Amino acid sequence: MLCLYALEHGIIPGNPGLEKLDPKALPNVAAQCRNAPLKHVVSNSFGFGGSNCALVLSR
Repeated sequence: MLCLYALEHGIIPGNPGLEKLDPKALPNVAAQCRNAPLKHVVSNSFGFGGSNCALVLSR
């Protein structure tokens, strides 16, 4: 649901509890929610025993 909401409203969700970015981390980490024109979003689900799924949603 969060992916659908983000895609519909053009919002990149922030990371709760993130206080300081690691300088070695990827540069596009959102510490706070921000607006952006989104075309695609992805939702990953990784389970025990190899039950893995990736769902890509597009406008």
